[in-house]
Amino acid sequence: SSATEVHFQFASWLQTENAPNEFDVAHVGYSTAPIFGWHYLPPDIQTFEQGQWNLLGADLTSVLAGEAHAQICFTFDTVDNMFNTYEGWYVDDVMVHDGNGTPPPIPEPSTLLLLGSGLIGLGAVTRRRFRK
Repeated sequence: SSATEVHFQFASWLQTENAPNEFDVAHVGYSTAPIFGWHYLPPDIQTFEQGQWNLLGADLTSVLAGEAHAQICFTFDTVDNMFNTYEGWYVDDVMVHDGNGTPPPIPEPSTLLLLGSGLIGLGAVTRRRFRK
């Protein structure tokens, strides 16, 4: 990544049965290679005020330094099958940005060039068929 800082923020709304770290567990994780597993963000980003929207965030610069790609996951586990009449966890407005709040640039993949070339070729073949 060309950004020197990587910040992450999201809006969260959580309603559970109020048994901290025992039931109804919400986690935010990240990975640079999900096949090798996920790492969970420190508990301070996972401190939620119940029943209201919270804006949460973290500085991921130290954990994603030098990485070109990363994935973020949100997991929620009720752990048991009792007292599950609560709303659970809602996540909205997820944003990854540099220290100035600017999202990192998204490079245009070369597949768009390939797709465009294919469409031009298809158009040429179709035009040829109609001329005959």
